[in-house]
Amino acid sequence: MSVQAKLDHIGLYVKDHERSIRWYHDVLGYRLSDYLPGGNTDEPAAPEGISWLRYSNLHHDLTLIQYPAEALSAPEARRPNNLQQFALHVASEAVVEAAYEAVVSAGVTIHSPLKRGPVLGVLQFYMKDPDGNKIEIFNTPGLPPQPQRSVETAGVIQVEFLSHVGIYARDIQKSIDWYEEMFGFRLSDRRGANPPEPALQAAVPHGIAWLSNTEEHHNLVLVQLAPDEVDEPLPFGGRGSLQQIALDIESTDALLAAHEFLAGKGVEIVQAPRPQNWSGGMKFYFKDPDGIKIEISHGMKTVELDYGNQYDVAREIAAS
Repeated sequence: MSVQAKLDHIGLYVKDHERSIRWYHDVLGYRLSDYLPGGNTDEPAAPEGISWLRYSNLHHDLTLIQYPAEALSAPEARRPNNLQQFALHVASEAVVEAAYEAVVSAGVTIHSPLKRGPVLGVLQFYMKDPDGNKIEIFNTPGLPPQPQRSVETAGVIQVEFLSHVGIYARDIQKSIDWYEEMFGFRLSDRRGANPPEPALQAAVPHGIAWLSNTEEHHNLVLVQLAPDEVDEPLPFGGRGSLQQIALDIESTDALLAAHEFLAGKGVEIVQAPRPQNWSGGMKFYFKDPDGIKIEISHGMKTVELDYGNQYDVAREIAAS
């Protein structure tokens, strides 16, 4: 048995909350669903501020959480962030090309220019958000239809869906085994450092693995940390920039069974199943072998196009 759940959304820590809300709106078309400023007492996990953003008709496809002051003032860490990248799929290669031209013209920081990837040959480019998180924009021709969740957005790029997330692993084989056992992922491809491949050496010199639990080539990318980085703490006082990965499951009964299965396997449960206080449905949290927090949820509500417009930050964005 393994948990049958699909990638749903991610959460990121940010240095400047409202700046990031505006960037994700202007560049990627995310709309604000709900917003709690710093000093709130409604969300104990994010007293410095949290926002829920969407590019679809679901309540959220992304959460942004303000770093606390002590994280921003923490000494710099040698280890990379826990988030290696996240990837957004768009409708066609022509959309990828147009998006690249648009973000370059808008002054968005480009990490890697428009090109065909060295492994799968898909047309892609990488850019960076205000916190330096790497975002891939790409298209896979001939991919089977995805659930129609997207709505027309105001951003430079029209996002179809969140395709995959890349994370760093202390022990890539241990993480492969864990994700296979717990979630039924299969290994699609793996490239290592022995021998090194010139096309991958600069970005992932210590090895990379692509895993999937859907019809796509991969939904999860694991990148091996360098030996001298394995025991180093994460940046920002040990938090890193990835706050969570969220997976969607088919029913409440399946969610409760998943919780029982994972707890029985000795997985560290962060929070037992409970109702979602902002977006509806139910969720629980646990950690993977590298301490990354994972959410399993079911029953997120859908919202109307103008949902969230009551917040001052949404009005300021709309007026600008």
